[in-house]
Amino acid sequence: MFSLADQHTTAGILTAAGFTDVAFTEVREPVYYGADSAQAYEFVTGLQATKDMLASLDPAGAEDALRELRVTLAGTRLATVCCSPRAPGSSPREHRPGRAAAH
Repeated sequence: MFSLADQHTTAGILTAAGFTDVAFTEVREPVYYGADSAQAYEFVTGLQATKDMLASLDPAGAEDALRELRVTLAGTRLATVCCSPRAPGSSPREHRPGRAAAH
């Protein structure tokens, strides 16, 4: 979906532009597309790359792709977690809750 996702293609572009010693390092970081799956769906389907990909498909293929996108985005969960372990005998109110995205 992203134009520079393919390392071979990206390396070719950078080399042609005069860069040398092109190397890639995998990075896995969470991304934020919205507060819930509906907002994420609206954001992703609004991207030009998504629109271009969908336009290249037949209507049934585009419908399948959008259905799979909804399933994928709905699979992301938000978990409520405690910032630090509770000391024995302490009150739960002494903790400050946080949120973490889980996939």
